[in-house]
Amino acid sequence: MSQQERFTLPELPLGFGDLGVLRDIIQAYLAFLPRAGLSAQEKQTQMHLLKGVSFKLADISEQAVEARILLSVGEIYALSCAIQVFIVFVNHKVSPSRERDETLKDVARLRQCLLGLLPQGGTRKRA
Repeated sequence: MSQQERFTLPELPLGFGDLGVLRDIIQAYLAFLPRAGLSAQEKQTQMHLLKGVSFKLADISEQAVEARILLSVGEIYALSCAIQVFIVFVNHKVSPSRERDETLKDVARLRQCLLGLLPQGGTRKRA
C-alpha cells in the first residue's frame, strides 16, 4: 500500500436533498447532545466532530445538485450516531405514514452509505 493510499480520507457523495437533511440532523443532534447519556468527554468529542462536518456542509451551496465531502473516521462515527438518534426519535415521535417511512428508509440508506466508507474491520471510535 502506498503512502498516499494510507492517508486518503473517505468521500461521502451527497445528492440534492441530502445536504439539507444532514444539516438539520446535525443541528438537532447538537441540541440533544447535552441531555444525552454520554460522558462529558464523549459529548465534547462528538460536538467537535459534528461542528467540523457542519462547517464542511456550510461550504456547499444550497443549490448544489451533487457534492462530496471528505470525512475522517471520527466524523463518520459521529455523523452515524446523529443519524441513528434521528431515526429512533422520528420512529417514536412521528405518527406512522408512508412519507415518514420513506424518509426514514432514505436516511437509513444514507447512514449505510456512510458506514460503508469505514475501513474494513474498523469497529473502534477514532477522531
